[in-house]
Amino acid sequence: MLIWRTLCARETGSPEHLRRHAMDSVCSNRGFALALLAMFACADALMLASCGGGGGAAPPAAPPLAFALPGPLQKTYGDSPFTDLATGGAGTGAITYSTSNASVGRVGATTGTVTITGAGNATITATKAADGSANSQQVSYSLTVTKASQSITVSNAKPLAVFIGQPQTSPVTGGAGTGAFSYSSNNPAVITVDPGSGVVLAVAPGSAQITVDKAGDANYNAAAQATFTVDAIPKTIQLHGWIGISDTVVSAVPAVPTVGLFRSASASCDLSQYSSCPQGQFNVFGSSTIADSAATLSRPAYYWLQHGPYISNPALITPTKFSPRAQAQMIAFNGRLWVIGGYDGQLRNDVWSSADGSTWTQVLANAPFSARDAFALAVFAGRLWLIGGYDGTSLNNEIWSTGDGLTWTQVTVSPNFSPRSGHGLIALQNRLWLIGGADGGALRSDIWSSADGFTWREDSAAAAFSPRSQFGVTSLNGKLWLAGGYTGSVGANDVWSSTDAINWTQVTAAAAFTPRYAHQLLAAGTELFVFGGFDGVTGHPRDVWSSSDGSNWQQMTATADWSQRVQSAGTVFNGALWTTGGYDPLNFARYNDVWQSSDGQHWTQATPLGPFEGRYAHATAVVNGRVWVIAGFDGSGRADVWSSADGLDWQEATASAAFQARYGLQAVSFGNQLWIIGGNTGALTLPNDVWSSSNGQTWSQVTAAAAFPGRAQHQSLAFAGRLWVIAGADSSSLLSDVWSSTDGITWTQATASAAFTPRSNHQALVFNNLMWVIGGGDNSGARNDVWSSADGVTWTQVSGAAAFPGRFDHAAAAFNGRMWVI
Repeated sequence: MLIWRTLCARETGSPEHLRRHAMDSVCSNRGFALALLAMFACADALMLASCGGGGGAAPPAAPPLAFALPGPLQKTYGDSPFTDLATGGAGTGAITYSTSNASVGRVGATTGTVTITGAGNATITATKAADGSANSQQVSYSLTVTKASQSITVSNAKPLAVFIGQPQTSPVTGGAGTGAFSYSSNNPAVITVDPGSGVVLAVAPGSAQITVDKAGDANYNAAAQATFTVDAIPKTIQLHGWIGISDTVVSAVPAVPTVGLFRSASASCDLSQYSSCPQGQFNVFGSSTIADSAATLSRPAYYWLQHGPYISNPALITPTKFSPRAQAQMIAFNGRLWVIGGYDGQLRNDVWSSADGSTWTQVLANAPFSARDAFALAVFAGRLWLIGGYDGTSLNNEIWSTGDGLTWTQVTVSPNFSPRSGHGLIALQNRLWLIGGADGGALRSDIWSSADGFTWREDSAAAAFSPRSQFGVTSLNGKLWLAGGYTGSVGANDVWSSTDAINWTQVTAAAAFTPRYAHQLLAAGTELFVFGGFDGVTGHPRDVWSSSDGSNWQQMTATADWSQRVQSAGTVFNGALWTTGGYDPLNFARYNDVWQSSDGQHWTQATPLGPFEGRYAHATAVVNGRVWVIAGFDGSGRADVWSSADGLDWQEATASAAFQARYGLQAVSFGNQLWIIGGNTGALTLPNDVWSSSNGQTWSQVTAAAAFPGRAQHQSLAFAGRLWVIAGADSSSLLSDVWSSTDGITWTQATASAAFTPRSNHQALVFNNLMWVIGGGDNSGARNDVWSSADGVTWTQVSGAAAFPGRFDHAAAAFNGRMWVI
């Protein structure tokens, strides 16, 4: 202040009171006085003007420094940049901007534009620089940035279609944050999902819902849950079809309710326009069967399965199928499976082919070579070769060849090697090799080969292994392998290998599997497989063994899904093991079922004989408008129950009824109930129990021990308000007794020895108010006699020798006023 007064006094020479007045004015505003001191000298006139002297009005004060939006401001992460400018404030100093938390928002130093960088809180400050007339000034606002929402999306609204055992990535996208995804399945017994990666894996057929979560992070809230459905089916589905005159009833095993079935009479049908194709049809299986009118007894059709985006190759549906047989041959050739010849009660020379093992086409009903079995079949030089076998009269050594399975040429009428059966035939190192077998006079271990199938040379008269037939031979890793076979009195379980088919090395003298013959030896992938056959120990084993070196063998299963059998046929096709046919000598059964396996442990039936397993010695009855099939034998006793209203569409009432598995039982309709009586359970003592059911599913034991002796292969019927049991066989002898009951509990013996001979496997029926017994087997053999009775006590022989030949295990029925024997 002293300086100011000195300056004013010296420069103006104005009256003291003026200077004092001006000074007082200046002193009333220090900020203003300092500004004047810094900017200019205090001339009287200027000072008076600036300080309001001279009696003029004072100028208005500058507005304070302020933001257009004073805050607090609230934004969401992900919002666009925004600008909130500060204006006002004294002086002309430049305004700059700063942030207290750049991880939440960055601000342009001169523009004031804020770019959001994260969720959280920050303070944005504007600073106006000091100048000659004003000090530095600041103003701030608070900024809160909340977390953004995020969403996850299922890319396909339709269910995800997967196959069992085939991993699939979850169809989920979105979720902008870095939080982890997590997945869960509501049915892990069917569909599993990796909780972190979301990889879906089906372990059983069916459906499941997958729930997807995505966690929040520093800038995003957790996403709302998303869900999607997964439908899983096996890679191989069995279609069961009952082909009729006007339509085919189709069902799938296992049930595949989400799978669609296209049908057409044309294999080239454009499925996107299926309705324009000949007999074009499409249905989803749902919970029922499909009635298809494309395939009939007189018209084949093609079927395609659709599972989500996947559509199968067309399968030809035709009512034809090769007959049950043994000692046929099965082979893979030209991308198809082939079954040729064999014995089905008579020798065959038919040729059958299939692209999938399920649908078969008869290529030839009678090939030019004679009907035969026990022959050998191999693929060599792009052709199929058939050599030797038994034609019902003699062994032969004929050589036949074909390039397409249709046209066969006899290559050599009589080659140098002897006629034989049960031999091996295989290709190695550009030659076709014939090994061992039986030539009628002896077992052989000789080895012959040919470079063209025409000219043959003997490479060894006696190989290192013992003479044998019905052995297995295959190739793996550039070697030939030979295992087991019939050596004269027993089977063998030795394993041999050779790199040239001439010099053989014994890999093991006794493999882990039992000695056997009429078995299969196949090579798939890097493994050798042995299965089936006759071993003289367990009978007809259903075991499957594998080995990578021929020495160390691992049992894949002790009981494969197919029934016991010998002389089946087998091959490797599309990387899987296949087998078909064969004979069960214990039960006098031949088979034409086809099975496949990718690992030797799990087998799938490609061409089942019907919705239920093939069987015999089962029971049938008609109750409440339905046909019932109960229990029976398919290699072992069964306890399943099936029914049908039309003989086409069959439903399983129970896979395992309360009664013990059995065969040779009887079923009868009585009092609106289904009844079963006796049978063979495999025990030494046959049962004499009685069971009943109103629905085929729930069974009640009426009595555990009826008055009549336990039995099987008997007959039961309902007559005159009573249940009847007639003859059969107990554990030691045939029977001719007759028993009856009004309630299934209390039984009365009508006769201990009826007039007909003791017998079993006969037939009984009701006709013209009489009970009838027809045929069966007694101690003298098959019978064709016919007996009748009005009371079960007195039996009259109607015919001692009916026109039909003697028989047992036949069927008989009363229909349209006549009795029928079938």
